[in-house]
Amino acid sequence: MNKLNLSIGVLLIGSLLGACSKSDSGTGNTGGTTGGGGSTGGSTGSGGTVANGGSTGAGGNYVVCSGCDSGAPATKTGGGCKDNAYPHTVAGVANVCVCQSGTPKACDTMCTDITTDTDNCGACNTKCATNATCVASKCGVAPTVAVQKPATTCKGLWLTSTTGSLTWSDTGAGKVFTMSTSGTGTPMAVSGTETTAPKFVQVVGTSTFWLDGDMTIRMAKAGTVTTVTTSATKINGFVASADAATVYFSTGSTVMSVAATGGATTKVAEENNEMAGVQQGVPLALGLGTGANANLLAYGTDINGDVDIVTISADKTKSALCVASPGEEPAGFTNVMCARIARSQGSLNQTVIIPSGNNVYWIDGRNLHLNAFSANAAQSNKTVASADNAISSMVLGTDAIYFTSFDPQDPTTGVVQKTGLAEASPIVPLARNINGPSSIAADGKKVFFATADCEIQTLTAP
Repeated sequence: MNKLNLSIGVLLIGSLLGACSKSDSGTGNTGGTTGGGGSTGGSTGSGGTVANGGSTGAGGNYVVCSGCDSGAPATKTGGGCKDNAYPHTVAGVANVCVCQSGTPKACDTMCTDITTDTDNCGACNTKCATNATCVASKCGVAPTVAVQKPATTCKGLWLTSTTGSLTWSDTGAGKVFTMSTSGTGTPMAVSGTETTAPKFVQVVGTSTFWLDGDMTIRMAKAGTVTTVTTSATKINGFVASADAATVYFSTGSTVMSVAATGGATTKVAEENNEMAGVQQGVPLALGLGTGANANLLAYGTDINGDVDIVTISADKTKSALCVASPGEEPAGFTNVMCARIARSQGSLNQTVIIPSGNNVYWIDGRNLHLNAFSANAAQSNKTVASADNAISSMVLGTDAIYFTSFDPQDPTTGVVQKTGLAEASPIVPLARNINGPSSIAADGKKVFFATADCEIQTLTAP
């Protein structure tokens, strides 16, 4: 049963008269004694009639709420209001049970919203499948298993997709796999024996990149696995350029670049300026622009929870510097090629940030945020949508954001949902009762997501 927020206001008698009607035979109070001679359909009163089995009074008064539920009653058999219904006094008749506007349909024991209620979808007692949702009074199709959970210990999956292909890293199995998004065929390993604990994964053209352990980035191409770079300190995130020629990665307080074929690394951005004596943060997941924004790199930061956009210089001797927000720089220091677009977010997701067109999207706790993706974007993070629980992952489709979330106290009640790409977009549920849904990928409207036991499930979004 869906949890519904109810708002109970003070109802004026004058406004209720338009929504409710009373039969014109007999008088009496709700719960009165039964009279004789009335027509059937409920308790009867002398000369009275019963309207839709509504509440009764001695002498046959019946009140129905025609504006709430087309005349359906909201009184339980034997008296008392159904759940989500409340008694009011109407035209001298006390304790008339009325469904509220948020739950206008009176089913067996409760008033509900049959447009979203998975136990009463479209009509009372019409139940949706265990993992399916109810949207616009219709049950959706429950997700199916695309890849069975592995026999190895589950240590987490990271999913990505390109047109026609799903690729994922399996940390427990120590391999990176790929398969058709059609669901046909057997998953094929693309990683070599040197890979032991793959984490993130990205596919660009015919090249597949992943983070192996905490410090090594590898690439598979044409059946050969090579090492892109090994860092002396932990790598928090990486992203490859659209031509698969350059890889950017965050480590310590810096963002570095390296050729996909390996070689020397170059500093692209500095987040923490020790000379200024200001601890600014540690760059996390990276998001690289494309097209006209190919020289822009976005990332969130640990410690201070900021989101920055830096401009990548063509001159390898120059790097972007993020010191503080405009107006807050220490004397003698300013931001260089750096725009701070969000400040001090306490639950910033460390695994994903996605630039798309003129916007960049990220996760903060249970909120999906966006802001302008430009070299001079102002601080003004906007909320796209807010989930009931912390959001674990997201992916952008053509016209929607698909995301997963669950309650850590009860991960088996996890959900997969979608929302729009603009501020204040509505949320549409796609799957429910999923065990700890995490990483998510999409090929068109075909959505794939990993569960807490490393199973991969799939569904097609409406």
